[in-house]
Amino acid sequence: MKAGDRVTWLHVPIGGYGYSISIDAEVVKLHAQHATVRVKKRSGELVQRRVALSSLRAKPLGQRGPICKYCGCTLAGVSGWCL
Repeated sequence: MKAGDRVTWLHVPIGGYGYSISIDAEVVKLHAQHATVRVKKRSGELVQRRVALSSLRAKPLGQRGPICKYCGCTLAGVSGWCL
């Protein structure tokens, strides 16, 4: 994994009750125990988050996932709607 790679971030919400959410992300910077990733919020705003390396999964080349019907972004879910 290196900066610029597209990954899936397995985000566990606060009080997540044992489930995780798959979120498309782009690696901005790698550190020893964590990474800084860029993700898109529901509002469309791009934000950076610091996440554990163990919560990131590499995407196979060529895999994009579903495309949003409204803004054209790549989504983690299968609903086809912007998150």
